[in-house]
Amino acid sequence: MPLDIGGFQITAGMEDNLLGSPITSGLQLYLDANNPESYTGSTTTWYDVSGNGRNFNWYYTPSFSSENGVNYFNTLGNNSIGPASNSFGITNTSGYTIFMIFRQLSLVNTSAFIFYGSAPYDRGIFSHCTWSNDVIYFDQGGCCNSDTRTQVASGGTSSYSVVGFRRLTNSSTRSIWKNGTSLITNTATAANINLTSTGVRLGYGETTNSGTWNARLNAFLVYNRGLSDSEMEWNSFYLQNKLGI
Repeated sequence: MPLDIGGFQITAGMEDNLLGSPITSGLQLYLDANNPESYTGSTTTWYDVSGNGRNFNWYYTPSFSSENGVNYFNTLGNNSIGPASNSFGITNTSGYTIFMIFRQLSLVNTSAFIFYGSAPYDRGIFSHCTWSNDVIYFDQGGCCNSDTRTQVASGGTSSYSVVGFRRLTNSSTRSIWKNGTSLITNTATAANINLTSTGVRLGYGETTNSGTWNARLNAFLVYNRGLSDSEMEWNSFYLQNKLGI
């Protein structure tokens, strides 16, 4: 029998998450500003608590603070650099899922993260989140046609939101999620990712180390598979409930 918690049904295979964790199968990276093991509060290193040791480092000493129980890094004027983009086990057939928790302070024409690829614009996996027109752009393998881009009006991210980017395993299907709900699905043939050895960046400033993405960033999670719909819903439920957002 499924177990109902706060309106969410826990089904077979999710029981371990009742102990207090996101989905762990395929988890390659978990950066969590609310976990003291992930950030000690006094260094430039943001530690990976997935168990894989893929730590990120802020280019400049980060601005770190808290509001209403949510710890965050202010991304404006800074960005965080991680391991090689091709070191996460993500391929064209593996699929992938990426989650971010953030509150955007202003809509700007910049990017939130980039996994570098050999395609035009270096966009292996990339997002403007959100652009000045309040649209979330999710690019894979370049820009900006149906094979490379998925986009949707976000409805605003001025409050903390759990935003997810997913490509299903062994499939071209890509989708953008927000707070446990799928906003858009793209089933067009997907361009190749072709990730490179350049380190992943959060709060990317396009051409400089002074990031212009103006957000309060709480968490960043990466999976090397496409999570199921129920897993996407669970992760959002868990992350929102954990922070009270």
